[in-house]
Amino acid sequence: MTDQRPIKSPREIAPLVLPAWTYRNAELNELEYEALFRPSWQFACHVNQVKNVGDFVTLDLLRDSILVLRGKDNELRAFMNVCRHRGAKLLDGAGTCKARVTCPYHGWSYNLRGELAGMPAEKTFPGADKKQLGLRPVELEILCGLVFVRVVPGGPSLKEMWKDYIHLLEPYRLEEMVPLEEPW
Repeated sequence: MTDQRPIKSPREIAPLVLPAWTYRNAELNELEYEALFRPSWQFACHVNQVKNVGDFVTLDLLRDSILVLRGKDNELRAFMNVCRHRGAKLLDGAGTCKARVTCPYHGWSYNLRGELAGMPAEKTFPGADKKQLGLRPVELEILCGLVFVRVVPGGPSLKEMWKDYIHLLEPYRLEEMVPLEEPW
């Protein structure tokens, strides 16, 4: 039997909440981001938001920006949304790229598989190995039509984590849904 008595004083509530200083503490926020957010699955979009070749959405997760992109092979991939040359953000929001993602800063471009496709003034980068300079991949998993990403790889998949509950979602046919307006 549980204790059903009402809480009588703020002192009884205090053990249930974090102290106010924790919500604005930079060191604690950084620790939480590194230990909790980056290694956890984050919702990025619905598959129907990126259903055509070249369609993309971006997810800004504090200091990390993630790009979810549909390739010419119809595969959905996720990358860090940052140019490998000078670290400029590549894309914002959602939209469609025809054949390449081009950096707005110095014009480096990447194909829809995330491989470095072009470097202006390539001769000024002697010895640059284009195969090593593609976009950095991010883990991606689709669960019931919902696209999730994880910056720090490892740990259980969503299917493993939700294995006992996926059957409860199946009747809703989430993967068939189409967003009516821009998600926020």
